[in-house]
Amino acid sequence: MRKLFAVSTNYLEKMNELYLATERQFLEFNEIVPFATNNWNVNSPRLYFILLTTCGQIESVMERTCKILRMFNTNDDFPALHKKLNSNGVLELQKVALIKTQMEISPFFKNYKDHFWWISHNKAKHDLPSGLKQGTIKNVIYALASLYSLHNILSHVPTEKKKVILESKYWQTHKPVQVSITNQPRYYDERKSKLFISYSNFHNWWMRGL
Repeated sequence: MRKLFAVSTNYLEKMNELYLATERQFLEFNEIVPFATNNWNVNSPRLYFILLTTCGQIESVMERTCKILRMFNTNDDFPALHKKLNSNGVLELQKVALIKTQMEISPFFKNYKDHFWWISHNKAKHDLPSGLKQGTIKNVIYALASLYSLHNILSHVPTEKKKVILESKYWQTHKPVQVSITNQPRYYDERKSKLFISYSNFHNWWMRGL
């Protein structure tokens, strides 16, 4: 059990580095076309590639989470993975905020068919060249928010009683405490994101015998 958790921790660290690299690509684009002042339907070939990269990571993190929880089948696709991880509504509870604007985003929905950003990802993959138009600010922000939220879930998987992470009663959603007062809000974030802050927190009282 401990060996399995050690491997997943190493995986999480590497995947978080990949997430941050992908996030930086979006923030570099944002310096040219700021999401705070532009229509979120703006599309770009650069956003197209960021969307594909992000959704590839999403599928990988969902698969790894299911493997750790011993819920994975080799033929699982996004709808199947979503159904398993959201069996008790945990994905739906995930909420983040854009640090720059404080806009709140809930990237996951109860019905996998409502994930417009994933549908756009599929169109982007299978319908070129028109699929390039799926690379929009909105799709990328929601995809990155979904990936960030999945890292938040996986980072809390303990060494035992793992499936408790999928129990919605152990999750709370609230605005995090600001740790410093500057022109730009700053929050403690172990994932080191410069784009999002999580509003969803896992409370492991059961580990403390409460």
